Amino acid sequence: MVNEAHDGLRRCIRTRHVGARMIEPAHAAGVRHLAMEALTPAFAAAANRDRCLGPGGGYLAQSDLRELMTDALGLGWSLVAYEADLSPGDPHLTATRNIRQARQAHNLARFFGRLSASVGLMVWCGWSHHFKRSLRLPDGKVELMGSRFRREAGVTPFCIDQCLTVRRNVDHRRDPAVVKRHRRTLARFGGTAGFVVGGGGRLTRMHWAGRGVDAVILSLHNEMQ
Repeated sequence: MVNEAHDGLRRCIRTRHVGARMIEPAHAAGVRHLAMEALTPAFAAAANRDRCLGPGGGYLAQSDLRELMTDALGLGWSLVAYEADLSPGDPHLTATRNIRQARQAHNLARFFGRLSASVGLMVWCGWSHHFKRSLRLPDGKVELMGSRFRREAGVTPFCIDQCLTVRRNVDHRRDPAVVKRHRRTLARFGGTAGFVVGGGGRLTRMHWAGRGVDAVILSLHNEMQ
C-alpha cells in the first residue's frame, strides 16, 4: 500500500511520479493488480477490457495519474476500484469517516481473498488511509483502512508513506525539520529517498513506527499543484 497527496484537484505530482517508478519493481515482485481510491467501477472495467484508458474526469483526467495507470496496464495488470459507496453526508464526521474506511477495507479484502498466493496487489490511496493504526479526532476515533484491512484480510500489508514532507496548505511554505536535517542526503538521491522503518540508523530511531507504516519517503519536492 502506498499513498499520494491530494486536496481537491490539487496534488503533489512528485508522489505520483514516484508511484509510476514503483510499477516495474512491483511487477517483478509478483504484483498484477492496481487498486486505486480514485477509480470508479465503470472506468476500471473499461480500462481492463480495452487495455487502455478512456476519458475520465477529476483525478482520472490528470496526466500524472494516467501515466501511473497506463504503465500498469502496459505490464498486463488490471485496475481495481475499491472506493466506498457512501450516501450523502458530512465526510468530515468521524462516523462517516469510519464507514468509509470500513467499506474500503472490506472491498479490498474481498478482492484480495480471491487472488492466488503468488499474485500481489498494489493499493494506491490518499494520505493516511493505509496507516495500520487509528486516529483520534475531536469527535472520536477513526480506525484507518490499513488497520481494518489487516484484520479482515488476515494479512499485514507493507505500507509506504510518501506524504510526511508534503506542504499540504498554502500556509505551509517552510520545509519540515526532517527535510532541513537531511537536505544534503536527499539531494544526492535526486531530491527524493526513502528508508524502511526499523532498518537501523539515526532516521529509524525516531517515532516512525507509531505512524503505522513500514517505509517512509522523504523529498525536497513537496509542493501541491
